[in-house]
Amino acid sequence: MTYPYYDYKGVLFPDIISRETLDVIPDYPVRDDDIFILSYPKSVKVIVVLRNPKDVVVSLYHYDKMMDMEFGSGDLESLESWDAYATNFLEGTCQFGDIYDHALGWWQMKNDRHFLFLKYEDMKKDLRSAVSDIAVFLDTSLDQATVDSIAESCTFNALKTAWGNSDHPMKKHLCRKGAVLT
Repeated sequence: MTYPYYDYKGVLFPDIISRETLDVIPDYPVRDDDIFILSYPKSVKVIVVLRNPKDVVVSLYHYDKMMDMEFGSGDLESLESWDAYATNFLEGTCQFGDIYDHALGWWQMKNDRHFLFLKYEDMKKDLRSAVSDIAVFLDTSLDQATVDSIAESCTFNALKTAWGNSDHPMKKHLCRKGAVLT
């Protein structure tokens, strides 16, 4: 199923997100000059985390099902079956567009020194190395104890626990398993 889009303050949104939802968010910072890959400030450093598309589609499917049950009307045709959802994902007709176009847009910056690319799957295997890579990228020196502390605080389970202890109304929808498919 392709989601029709509408213009909200100069930005296109899929109609799965209602105008009313956006209207109730005070001072929602949507602008037509929001920064996109092609126009990022040249002095900024960007960390891009990419994830295996197989894992992305599974995660999005469960997220969309939870969101539709909680907030939607239950009429999203693509959520009726895994096959329909996966087909839309592979065809690039899922909400927010084609994941491959999205990833390729970032990947064009792979040789730019202002960008660091990390893979979610590698981070799950060895988060300490990712923390060290980020420190080097940010020209920051960290001792091993600090690397270990940051890595421990940034595991999926630690972040899920911290998120679960928050008062945020969306907390039950945003952290499921964080698993990597084999």
